[in-house]
Amino acid sequence: MEFYKKGVLLEDVNSIYHLANMYLKGLGTVKDKQKAIELLKLGVEKRSVVCLSLLGETYYQDGEYAEAVKLLSPAAEAGEPRALYLMGVAHGTEIPDQTTFTYDLNKANEYYQKAALAGSHEAMVFFFFFFFFFLIKIFFFFFFFYFFFFFFFF
Repeated sequence: MEFYKKGVLLEDVNSIYHLANMYLKGLGTVKDKQKAIELLKLGVEKRSVVCLSLLGETYYQDGEYAEAVKLLSPAAEAGEPRALYLMGVAHGTEIPDQTTFTYDLNKANEYYQKAALAGSHEAMVFFFFFFFFFLIKIFFFFFFFYFFFFFFFF
């Protein structure tokens, strides 16, 4: 943690991101969301896409959807995997504030695909289960189709 603090003094964006993440999760320190947000804003000023994404995620989790969309959209456009995944989550769930994120499964699917291609493990797991359950549905459809076909006609 001390090395990250030294990195923050040198305005290193990776140190800023990791120290903010430590404050958000309470890793090696006491949880301090305000300090984490201050650090993330400093990272955003230094044009760090991962800081932009983490700050947007923090606002999204706090229910501040208008701020979240302002931060997650540019991060997603830059191809940041976590931001792409969160944009998919936001469009794929019905949230109270429909003015910022519209419930659109097609748009959510597009973001999930982009996130998986960008390396988001959460999006890859989502697609694995989606594909797995799709195969199960097809299997049972054909199984029952053939069962009833042979049962009634033979």
